[in-house]
Amino acid sequence: MTAIAHTPTFPTLLRTWRRAAGLSQLRLAGLAGASQRHISFLESGRANPSRVMVFALSEALNVPFRDRNDLLMAAGFAPKYTERALEAPGMAPVRNAVDQILQRQEPFPALVLDRLYNIRAANRAAARLTAFLFGDAPPTDPEIAGNLLRVLLGTEVCRERITNWALVASVLLRRLQAEAAAPTAPTDTAAFFEEIMTYAHLPSDWRQRSDADWRHPMLTVEFAGNDRHFSLFSTFTILGAPFDITLQEIRIESYFPADDEAVAFFATDDPPD
Repeated sequence: MTAIAHTPTFPTLLRTWRRAAGLSQLRLAGLAGASQRHISFLESGRANPSRVMVFALSEALNVPFRDRNDLLMAAGFAPKYTERALEAPGMAPVRNAVDQILQRQEPFPALVLDRLYNIRAANRAAARLTAFLFGDAPPTDPEIAGNLLRVLLGTEVCRERITNWALVASVLLRRLQAEAAAPTAPTDTAAFFEEIMTYAHLPSDWRQRSDADWRHPMLTVEFAGNDRHFSLFSTFTILGAPFDITLQEIRIESYFPADDEAVAFFATDDPPD
C-alpha cells in the first residue's frame, strides 16, 4: 500500500515556526502587530490569515523565502518569491557583483556555495588550491567535484593533505547535522546529511570530539604536501536584502592566510610541484 504524503496545514506550519523561534503566542503577536487571540485562532485553524498577515508573521519569525512560499500556499495564496538560476538574464547584476567579490579575493581562494554546499563559482586561487590537493587527478565524478563537503569528507587525498582533517571533518559534520536537524529544515538537507554519513573513514568520535586542540581563534585548515605546509581560515558572506530564493541561500566562502607560509604559497602563480 502506497503511503500518501500530506502537506502541512497553515496552523501546523505556524506552530512549528513559532516554536522553533522559541516565541510565545503573545510575543509573536507583538512582533507581528496582531493580538494573542488572533495568533491562537490562526494556530487552531479557527481563523484564516490574510496575505498581509502571512508576510507579517514570516518577517517576525525570520522565515526563509523558500518556506514563506510554503506558508503562503498553505494559507491559500500564490507563492511570492522566485527561484531563478544565477545564469538567468535578470540575475546579471548579481553575477557581476559576485564575480567582483571573487576577483577581489585574489590571490586567496573564494567559492560561491548554495545551501547544500554545491560549488556554483570559484576564483583562480581556488583552482590553484584544488591543483595543490589533487594535482593532475581531480575527482572525475561531477557530483563529488562540484560539492565542497563531498570533496573534503569523501576523498582520500583530502584526508592525506589536510593534516588536521579529523578536526575539520568533525566541525563540518556537526554543522551539517545541526542544519539537517533544524525543525524546519528542507528534506533534502537531511537526505544530504544521511548521504555524507555513509562515507567511509569519517572520524568515529566526531560527535564527542573536543575543541580543546584548536590552536587558533578560528578553525583553520592545515594543508601539507610537496614539502609545503600552510594554513587557511574562512569567512562566509551572504547577500544583503535579497528578494529571490537563490540569492538568499547562496553564500561566498572566502579563505584567508593563517600563517606566512600561506601568504607565500598564494603569492605566486607558479603551479605546485
